[in-house]
Amino acid sequence: ENCDQNCIMCSQPPKDKDYLFLEIYFEAIKLVKKNAVIGITGGEPTLFKSKVFEFIINVIKERKDIKFHILTNAQHFDKSDIDVLFKLSDNILWGVPLYSSKQETHDKIVGKEGAFKQLLKGLNVLVQSASQVELRTVLMKQNINELPRLAEFVASNLSWIHVWAIMQLEYIGYAKMNWKHIFFDNSNDFSNIDLALNIISSKKINASLYNFPLCTVPGPRRVFSVPSISDWKKKFISECDNCSRQDICSGFFSWYKEDIGYKNINKII
Repeated sequence: ENCDQNCIMCSQPPKDKDYLFLEIYFEAIKLVKKNAVIGITGGEPTLFKSKVFEFIINVIKERKDIKFHILTNAQHFDKSDIDVLFKLSDNILWGVPLYSSKQETHDKIVGKEGAFKQLLKGLNVLVQSASQVELRTVLMKQNINELPRLAEFVASNLSWIHVWAIMQLEYIGYAKMNWKHIFFDNSNDFSNIDLALNIISSKKINASLYNFPLCTVPGPRRVFSVPSISDWKKKFISECDNCSRQDICSGFFSWYKEDIGYKNINKII
């Protein structure tokens, strides 16, 4: 749970606590089903970069079928990592957050001066090492109006990414504390998201909408929606009764509050 950023919407605020039981994890991974994907998140995993790299190398030696999905702010990669990242590139999808094409906006959201510049350096290392990247942008009042410009930035500078994920907020942690200041209701206004999707799709870059209840997305754009909320923290509300699309819908986070959430929820017949 250690982290060197302090994002205004963090669902798991930083704590001075780690879980580096890597020998135990190694033994556990031997037992998982074939072709499993192991998620590593934080906090910031690359604060322990050398240990994480060594751990993954050892796992791949034992189980070449195992893949990893690792969430990172990409602040700690440097050119000396390119060789090892290249060796791991077939087995890791890095989930990397970028919240704006403007340095000031991104740095303010993550609570760290200079984070934007350092992130671009980290992304440069990832592309040089042929790494797979899931670029992540959490949607907020702070960046919604800049989303089309960010789409242009991604199309011009980061066209090599595996996917650009535009994500809705999770009502927990700092997001819960700051909700009224940061939550943007896309069920009321989808225009900037729509424009961003147009821009990114025109450049043949993959895009997805994570954590969006399907009915909050206009019909033609639902093809981008991914049922991304984990089963253990997912629910449906009364308006979802008899909806025909629950099987492919993200639904709502278990801690979602209807009175301060989306204003336009209608089941899909």
